[in-house]
Amino acid sequence: HQDHFEEIEILSLSFNNVSRISNLDGLKSLHTLKLDNNTIKVMENLEHLSNLTWLDLSFNNIEEISGLQSLTKLTDLTLFNNSISSLAGLEKLVNLNVLSIGNNNLSDVKEIKTLREFKKLNVLSMDGNPVCEDPEYKMIVLAFLSSIRFFDFILVDASDVTLAKEQYQDDLQELAEHEKMQQESEQTRSKKETTLKKYQDANIDPITTLMDVMFREDPET
Repeated sequence: HQDHFEEIEILSLSFNNVSRISNLDGLKSLHTLKLDNNTIKVMENLEHLSNLTWLDLSFNNIEEISGLQSLTKLTDLTLFNNSISSLAGLEKLVNLNVLSIGNNNLSDVKEIKTLREFKKLNVLSMDGNPVCEDPEYKMIVLAFLSSIRFFDFILVDASDVTLAKEQYQDDLQELAEHEKMQQESEQTRSKKETTLKKYQDANIDPITTLMDVMFREDPET
Protein backbone atom coordinates (compact mmCIF):
# COMPACT_ATOMS: atom_id res chain seq x y z
CA HIS A 1 0.00 0.00 0.00
CA GLN A 2 1.44 3.39 -1.02
CA ASP A 3 0.52 5.09 2.28
CA HIS A 4 2.33 2.41 4.27
CA PHE A 5 5.35 2.72 1.97
CA GLU A 6 5.58 6.43 2.72
CA GLU A 7 5.51 5.72 6.47
CA ILE A 8 8.64 3.52 6.45
CA GLU A 9 11.31 5.08 8.67
CA ILE A 10 14.00 2.37 8.74
CA LEU A 11 15.12 0.21 5.83
CA SER A 12 17.84 -2.45 6.07
CA LEU A 13 19.09 -4.15 2.92
CA SER A 14 22.36 -5.45 4.32
CA PHE A 15 23.90 -8.61 2.81
CA ASN A 16 21.46 -8.66 -0.11
CA ASN A 17 23.90 -8.54 -3.04
CA VAL A 18 22.55 -5.12 -4.00
CA SER A 19 24.61 -3.76 -6.91
CA ARG A 20 22.80 -0.47 -7.55
CA ILE A 21 20.86 1.99 -5.38
CA SER A 22 17.40 2.34 -6.92
CA ASN A 23 13.66 1.94 -6.35
CA LEU A 24 13.63 4.05 -3.18
CA ASP A 25 11.12 6.58 -4.51
CA GLY A 26 8.29 7.48 -2.14
CA LEU A 27 10.18 6.79 1.10
CA LYS A 28 9.42 10.26 2.42
CA SER A 29 9.76 9.36 6.11
CA LEU A 30 12.93 7.28 5.83
CA HIS A 31 15.56 8.36 8.35
CA THR A 32 17.77 5.25 8.51
CA LEU A 33 19.10 3.37 5.47
CA LYS A 34 21.43 0.40 5.77
CA LEU A 35 23.02 -0.82 2.54
CA ASP A 36 26.19 -2.30 3.98
CA ASN A 37 27.85 -5.50 2.76
CA ASN A 38 26.65 -5.34 -0.85
CA THR A 39 28.33 -4.70 -4.22
CA ILE A 40 27.36 -1.05 -4.76
CA LYS A 41 29.80 0.97 -6.87
CA VAL A 42 28.03 4.34 -7.17
CA MET A 43 26.31 6.50 -4.55
CA GLU A 44 23.23 7.56 -6.49
CA ASN A 45 19.43 7.98 -6.36
CA LEU A 46 19.55 9.27 -2.77
CA GLU A 47 18.72 12.94 -3.40
CA HIS A 48 15.00 12.62 -2.61
CA LEU A 49 15.63 11.04 0.82
CA SER A 50 15.80 14.48 2.44
CA ASN A 51 14.88 13.21 5.93
CA LEU A 52 17.71 10.71 6.08
CA THR A 53 19.85 11.00 9.23
CA TRP A 54 21.70 7.66 9.15
CA LEU A 55 23.32 6.13 6.07
CA ASP A 56 25.44 2.97 6.13
CA LEU A 57 27.25 2.06 2.91
CA SER A 58 30.14 0.18 4.47
CA PHE A 59 31.66 -2.88 2.80
CA ASN A 60 30.80 -2.00 -0.80
CA ASN A 61 32.82 -1.10 -3.91
CA ILE A 62 32.39 2.69 -3.85
CA GLU A 63 35.23 4.78 -5.32
CA GLU A 64 33.94 8.33 -4.75
CA ILE A 65 31.48 10.16 -2.53
CA SER A 66 28.52 11.49 -4.52
CA GLY A 67 24.77 12.10 -4.44
CA LEU A 68 24.63 13.56 -0.93
CA GLN A 69 24.03 17.22 -1.79
CA SER A 70 20.43 17.32 -0.54
CA LEU A 71 20.89 15.13 2.54
CA THR A 72 21.48 18.06 4.87
CA LYS A 73 19.88 16.28 7.86
CA LEU A 74 22.40 13.45 7.74
CA THR A 75 24.20 13.05 11.08
CA ASP A 76 25.77 9.58 10.76
CA LEU A 77 27.61 8.42 7.65
CA THR A 78 29.44 5.11 7.43
CA LEU A 79 31.59 4.40 4.37
CA PHE A 80 33.96 1.93 6.01
CA ASN A 81 35.80 -0.53 3.77
CA ASN A 82 35.31 0.86 0.26
CA SER A 83 37.75 2.25 -2.33
CA ILE A 84 37.28 5.98 -1.71
CA SER A 85 40.33 8.17 -2.39
CA SER A 86 38.95 11.66 -1.67
CA LEU A 87 36.73 13.40 0.89
CA ALA A 88 35.15 15.53 -1.85
CA GLY A 89 31.36 15.15 -1.91
CA LEU A 90 30.69 15.72 1.78
CA GLU A 91 30.43 19.51 1.53
CA LYS A 92 26.67 19.89 2.11
CA LEU A 93 26.45 17.65 5.18
CA VAL A 94 26.38 20.54 7.65
CA ASN A 95 24.89 18.43 10.48
CA LEU A 96 27.34 15.54 10.22
CA ASN A 97 28.14 14.20 13.68
CA VAL A 98 29.74 10.81 12.93
CA LEU A 99 31.95 9.94 9.96
CA SER A 100 33.35 6.44 9.58
CA ILE A 101 35.57 6.18 6.51
CA GLY A 102 38.27 3.74 7.59
CA ASN A 103 39.75 1.09 5.28
CA ASN A 104 39.62 3.20 2.12
CA ASN A 105 42.25 4.77 -0.15
CA LEU A 106 42.60 8.24 1.41
CA SER A 107 46.22 9.32 1.10
CA ASP A 108 46.41 13.16 1.21
CA VAL A 109 46.91 14.41 4.76
CA LYS A 110 46.11 17.98 3.67
CA GLU A 111 42.57 16.91 2.76
CA ILE A 112 41.82 16.26 6.43
CA LYS A 113 41.65 20.01 6.99
CA THR A 114 38.52 20.20 4.82
CA LEU A 115 36.66 18.42 7.64
CA ARG A 116 37.12 21.59 9.70
CA GLU A 117 33.98 22.90 7.99
CA PHE A 118 31.85 20.37 9.88
CA LYS A 119 31.38 22.11 13.21
CA LYS A 120 29.24 19.28 14.66
CA LEU A 121 31.61 16.43 13.75
CA ASN A 122 32.36 14.65 17.05
CA VAL A 123 33.33 11.15 15.94
CA LEU A 124 35.86 10.45 13.19
CA SER A 125 37.26 7.10 12.12
CA MET A 126 39.87 6.98 9.34
CA ASP A 127 41.94 4.04 10.54
CA GLY A 128 43.17 1.76 7.76
CA ASN A 129 43.78 4.43 5.11
CA PRO A 130 47.23 5.12 3.59
CA VAL A 131 47.06 8.62 5.09
CA CYS A 132 47.34 7.09 8.55
CA GLU A 133 50.98 6.26 7.78
CA ASP A 134 51.81 9.95 7.44
CA PRO A 135 53.69 11.07 10.60
CA GLU A 136 51.60 14.27 10.71
CA TYR A 137 48.25 12.46 10.45
CA LYS A 138 47.19 12.35 14.10
CA MET A 139 48.55 15.79 14.98
CA ILE A 140 46.76 17.47 12.06
CA VAL A 141 43.45 15.90 13.07
CA LEU A 142 43.85 17.04 16.68
CA ALA A 143 45.09 20.50 15.77
CA PHE A 144 42.66 21.45 13.04
CA LEU A 145 39.46 19.55 13.93
CA SER A 146 38.55 21.05 17.28
CA SER A 147 35.08 19.46 17.48
CA ILE A 148 36.36 15.85 17.43
CA ARG A 149 35.76 13.94 20.67
CA PHE A 150 36.40 10.36 19.52
CA PHE A 151 39.16 9.79 16.97
CA ASP A 152 39.88 6.33 15.55
CA PHE A 153 37.93 4.70 18.41
CA ILE A 154 39.83 6.55 21.15
CA LEU A 155 38.63 9.41 23.35
CA VAL A 156 40.56 12.55 22.45
CA ASP A 157 43.02 13.62 25.15
CA ALA A 158 43.01 17.36 25.89
CA SER A 159 46.78 17.43 26.47
CA ASP A 160 47.37 15.91 23.02
CA VAL A 161 45.16 18.58 21.46
CA THR A 162 47.10 21.35 23.21
CA LEU A 163 50.39 19.90 21.98
CA ALA A 164 49.10 19.57 18.43
CA LYS A 165 47.80 23.16 18.35
CA GLU A 166 51.14 24.44 19.61
CA GLN A 167 52.90 22.54 16.83
CA TYR A 168 50.69 24.11 14.15
CA GLN A 169 50.18 27.48 15.82
CA ASP A 170 51.23 29.58 12.81
CA ASP A 171 49.16 27.54 10.35
CA LEU A 172 46.11 27.73 12.62
CA GLN A 173 46.41 31.50 12.99
CA GLU A 174 46.68 31.95 9.23
CA LEU A 175 43.70 29.66 8.66
CA ALA A 176 41.63 31.46 11.30
CA GLU A 177 42.29 34.80 9.60
CA HIS A 178 41.32 33.32 6.23
CA GLU A 179 38.10 31.89 7.69
CA LYS A 180 37.26 35.25 9.24
CA MET A 181 37.67 36.96 5.88
CA GLN A 182 35.47 34.33 4.24
CA GLN A 183 32.79 34.80 6.89
CA GLU A 184 32.81 38.57 6.49
CA SER A 185 32.62 38.18 2.72
CA GLU A 186 29.66 35.82 3.07
CA GLN A 187 27.89 38.25 5.42
CA THR A 188 28.41 41.07 2.92
CA ARG A 189 27.11 38.91 0.07
CA SER A 190 24.06 37.90 2.12
CA LYS A 191 23.36 41.51 3.05
CA LYS A 192 23.62 42.50 -0.59
CA GLU A 193 21.27 39.75 -1.74
CA THR A 194 18.71 40.67 0.90
CA THR A 195 18.80 44.33 -0.11
CA LEU A 196 18.58 43.52 -3.82
CA LYS A 197 15.62 41.22 -3.22
CA LYS A 198 13.73 44.02 -1.47
CA TYR A 199 14.20 46.24 -4.51
CA GLN A 200 13.33 43.48 -6.96
CA ASP A 201 10.20 42.60 -5.00
CA ALA A 202 9.25 46.24 -5.42
CA ASN A 203 9.81 45.87 -9.19
CA ILE A 204 12.82 48.18 -9.18
CA ASP A 205 15.16 45.95 -11.22
CA PRO A 206 17.33 48.76 -12.66
CA ILE A 207 18.66 49.34 -9.15
CA THR A 208 20.70 46.11 -9.41
CA THR A 209 23.53 47.69 -11.37
CA LEU A 210 23.66 50.66 -9.00
CA MET A 211 23.75 48.37 -5.97
CA ASP A 212 26.62 46.34 -7.46
CA VAL A 213 28.66 49.51 -7.82
CA MET A 214 27.77 50.70 -4.32
CA PHE A 215 28.76 47.44 -2.66
CA ARG A 216 32.06 47.35 -4.51
CA GLU A 217 32.87 50.88 -3.39
CA ASP A 218 31.54 50.56 0.17
CA PRO A 219 30.27 47.21 1.53
CA GLU A 220 28.82 49.00 4.55
CA THR A 221 26.50 51.22 2.47
